[in-house]
Amino acid sequence: MTILDLAEELAVTFGRAAPTRASETKGRPVVVVLEKATGTLLVNAPDPERREGVRALFGRVLFGDEGAFTARSW
Repeated sequence: MTILDLAEELAVTFGRAAPTRASETKGRPVVVVLEKATGTLLVNAPDPERREGVRALFGRVLFGDEGAFTARSW
């Protein structure tokens, strides 16, 4: 896991997501970026369930509320 706490963003990279296609042997790392000024959470997890889990986790850890963020992917 890598955490960068920058002035305008908090960026976290962790693990590898499950492969999205049978031809992939490893998935890409999950990257989460919190834009501090807007409170926007960006999650690049490949599937909606994983994005939802990450969104809920970050809301619970940072604000004590799993509904603190609406996840957006890029």
